[in-house]
Amino acid sequence: MSDNSYLVNKPFTTPDLDQIHGASMKILEQQGILINSEKVLSIFKEHGFKTHGPKVFFTEQQVLSAVESAPEQFEIRARNSENNLKVGNGTPVLCGTGGEVYIAQKDKTQRPGTMEDYQKIAKLVQSSPLKQMTAHESVHPSELKAATSHLDMMWSDLTLCDVAATSNTQDINCLKDSLEMIGIVFGGREKMINKPSTLGIISPLSPLQYAPDQAEALVILAEHGQPAAITNMLLLGSSAPVSIPGALALGNAELLAGVVLSQIVNPGTPVIYGSTSCPLYMKTGASCLGLLKP
Repeated sequence: MSDNSYLVNKPFTTPDLDQIHGASMKILEQQGILINSEKVLSIFKEHGFKTHGPKVFFTEQQVLSAVESAPEQFEIRARNSENNLKVGNGTPVLCGTGGEVYIAQKDKTQRPGTMEDYQKIAKLVQSSPLKQMTAHESVHPSELKAATSHLDMMWSDLTLCDVAATSNTQDINCLKDSLEMIGIVFGGREKMINKPSTLGIISPLSPLQYAPDQAEALVILAEHGQPAAITNMLLLGSSAPVSIPGALALGNAELLAGVVLSQIVNPGTPVIYGSTSCPLYMKTGASCLGLLKP
């Protein structure tokens, strides 16, 4: 692959992809992934993975064997079975974004989000003619206590919407609460085991790390057989190489490490390989994701 081949407006060739794959395998085997959780490190050790301090190293065979057990498609249950979502095999799935703090107003100003805003967004999701999932934490309700606001948001998701629900994975306690509440819909948390009933977003900490809460949340989802969307956000020129092939090799290594973890915990656990990566805007240090103007 020539140094500037990625600048041409055409797909990567099979040899190009083979090189990116090979680079990812080299990163996983030689650089490893930093796992900042003793609990998760012990899981890798128990399954024969080489570790050194907090780093885990992966052979290509270990990666390929784990990936082989991940299903090609699966269905996420909704409170209303007519709104069950099929994922995979080319079927598009819509889910609102999450983590926003402010609400944009008609006069082009912005203000902190409220619970009333959150509930309005939930109603918009429910009334949409398109099949989609709830947009958990579509905007953070600033007037609520941070320690318990996830409970109020999940309550609104489950009572104002009857579509498939996303879970809060900011920390393991939030995730456990989400699973308990969603479990009520299906007759108890134990009846969710290996029956996809929610989706959790798991984010690697680029470059080549998993924060403790994210790694342990991925384990909890896998133990329940619940799908995880493993989604990194590489910032090209900052937390990743500025070149697209280099960034893809790095990001692929991070995501595959998460896929492997989900499969060694519970083979066959549904998992989504995702990314929201983009360049870094060098003038301000901001992400270029959705950037409208400098």
